[in-house]
Amino acid sequence: MNLNFKIISALFAGIFAVGMLIYFNSFTKNYFERNNDIVKIINSLEREEIKLDYEVLKSSVFLYTNFDIIAKTEDKLFSLINKIKDHPHFTKDHQKSYKQLILYEESLNKKIEAINDFETLNASIKNSSMYLTTLLNRSFSVFNSADPKQREYLNRTVSVISSIFLAKNSFDSDFLKNIEDHLFYMKSIDFVSAKQREFNNLLQAHLRLFLNYFPKYKELLDTIMQSESKKILDNLEKTFIKTANDELKVVTLFSTFLILLFISSIGVIIYFLYLTEKENIRLKRLQKDLQKLATTDALTGLKNRFILEKDKLKIKNPVFMIVNIDKFKHYNDFYGIKAGDYVLKEVAKRIKETVPSTLNAGFYRIGGDDFGILFENSSNIDIESLAKNIIDYFRTDKIVYQNIDMHISVSIGITTQKPLIEKADMALKYVKKDHKSDYAIYDDNFGFYEKIEENLEKTKILKEAIEKDKIVPCFQPIIDNKTGDVVKFEALGRIESDENELVTVYDFLDIAKEAKLYELITHSMLIKCFEKFAVHKYEFSVNLSMEDLTNKRTMDLLKNLLNTHPETAKRVTFELLEAEAITDYDVLKDFTALVKSKGAKVAIDDFGSGYSNFEHILNIDIDYIKIDGSLIKNLDKNKNAKLIVETVVAFAKKAGIKTVAEYVHSGEIAKIVKEMGIDYSQGYIYSKPEKNLQC
Repeated sequence: MNLNFKIISALFAGIFAVGMLIYFNSFTKNYFERNNDIVKIINSLEREEIKLDYEVLKSSVFLYTNFDIIAKTEDKLFSLINKIKDHPHFTKDHQKSYKQLILYEESLNKKIEAINDFETLNASIKNSSMYLTTLLNRSFSVFNSADPKQREYLNRTVSVISSIFLAKNSFDSDFLKNIEDHLFYMKSIDFVSAKQREFNNLLQAHLRLFLNYFPKYKELLDTIMQSESKKILDNLEKTFIKTANDELKVVTLFSTFLILLFISSIGVIIYFLYLTEKENIRLKRLQKDLQKLATTDALTGLKNRFILEKDKLKIKNPVFMIVNIDKFKHYNDFYGIKAGDYVLKEVAKRIKETVPSTLNAGFYRIGGDDFGILFENSSNIDIESLAKNIIDYFRTDKIVYQNIDMHISVSIGITTQKPLIEKADMALKYVKKDHKSDYAIYDDNFGFYEKIEENLEKTKILKEAIEKDKIVPCFQPIIDNKTGDVVKFEALGRIESDENELVTVYDFLDIAKEAKLYELITHSMLIKCFEKFAVHKYEFSVNLSMEDLTNKRTMDLLKNLLNTHPETAKRVTFELLEAEAITDYDVLKDFTALVKSKGAKVAIDDFGSGYSNFEHILNIDIDYIKIDGSLIKNLDKNKNAKLIVETVVAFAKKAGIKTVAEYVHSGEIAKIVKEMGIDYSQGYIYSKPEKNLQC
């Protein structure tokens, strides 16, 4: 996960947290408003019920009261209940409280029923009480207080009416016994006067009414005042507050989480910004290092070729030198890479020390062991003296590495003509090839451009010949020197032009190897030769190089041809170029074992042209030695050549190896060859290579 993605993720988390906090703030505000509304309604219910109780008590005490207040209070209570029931938050999120509200409503209904019953009894008792006061006023006009009996009746009348008022106002049932006693007394009294008897009967009737109603009256009042509704309402309020508090804990926890998320997001963003800044610093350092690497050679500290290309554009009359360490590979191979690197650093350092600072020269490493020196040319600069000074400096001053003295020599290619690198390199190649001087200043007479054009033209010809299948084998006969008969043919590669002219492919082999076309020539020759001699039953030979033997595709093709043409395979001889450096004799042995297992033979071609190794020849089990033509063609003139050939022939005979003489071009040479005991001859005196077999 990259840093930008992390920052964006943290930023989105922070924005999400802020968004949630805003939403949560709104949610919390609504939450508290809803809960406050419900708590207020519950408190209003409590106040209205207290008010209801007060009005009921008030109505029981005062003779005249307004019952509409009680009715309105009851209506308001139910209105408040419905208001809570209609609140979606209460019914949805507070089910337990809602059930208690239903219980409260039921309890309140019972209380209202009790109030209604109470008011009915209260009205009767208050009317009776009012009438008793009227009777009390009348009693003094009906009875004579001077009469002991009547005075006793009057006293009891006053007493019992007082007891009724005391009982009613104090809600004390103990007064009922007293009232019953007075009622019993009054029942026992018989008055003569009709008014007195009427008075007594009325008084007894009201006393019985009070005695009958007051217990129920008191019971209803107690029921009203001690109603369960208030207790249920109190529980309702506690339950609601508890549930609300539980909700508040969740809300608080969620709020804490959002705040922590927001703070964490800010922290993460700050941390990522710190990482970003740290990464920017690292990238700036890396960019600086890369810029240095892009312009500087890491090993020597000199400028590199990229900067050279820029610097040479700034100089009007440039002088450019390429200083090359002679045989530098030797130091790498012999002393190791570290020693080689040390040499490169020392050479770079000493070149800078040798070149006068007044030249304001630029110093570059432009290749493995190639160093460039670039400066502005002027009439007072002796370029050749400068080159000699550099060469002499290294010739006389050794480099010491781990107590090993290294005597370095350098060669210098110089140019004042553009393109600088190309022409200084040509001058350096001229020095390396010529070996007469350690330095050279580029001259058009070196002929490098002509050679380049020739290479391009040869490459073009070779590529077209391969594309048009114009690589053809020509066959030169090989003669048995004892019988004079043709015993085999050597297949030689030719390029056939559109005009049917044949050109030897030998002159194109170096180009073919550089252009990676060499294996195609070999493949074409092998296929066409095997096809040719599958029909013609002569022995034949085909040239192969060490490069062919180490090329897997070529070896796979050869194995396939040997397997698919088993009879032809027994008549083929593979001529291996002795002039080529044989670096891996194991490869050669494997190849020899392979082809000999199929009945083929092996020859060493151009033997004597290089550093012929007789010991290795014996070890690789060859059948023929083809003596190099440069020796054969001069047998009649060169005693040394004759001596070498005699040595080779003697060696071959003792080793049981047949010999073949190439380049037999005259009767005199043919005679010498036979006299020397060479087994076979090949040359223009017998036939030049032809497309068709010349038997």
